[in-house]
Amino acid sequence: MARKFAWMLVAAMVVLVSGCFTLNARHNRNHLKATSNDFTRLHADVDRHFWNYDWEDPHDY
Repeated sequence: MARKFAWMLVAAMVVLVSGCFTLNARHNRNHLKATSNDFTRLHADVDRHFWNYDWEDPHDY
């Protein structure tokens, strides 16, 4: 049981520490901005595909 817990702890540490881990506010803000832009593009794609609504059509405003 202790060995299994140790492996789970190691796996959790690898996931948390790997990648782009920083406490820099500007860096984290840029990550949030990129994520927000991705979700906005996803929303526009869903609107265009399912409801035939083009966000960039000037006649819709």
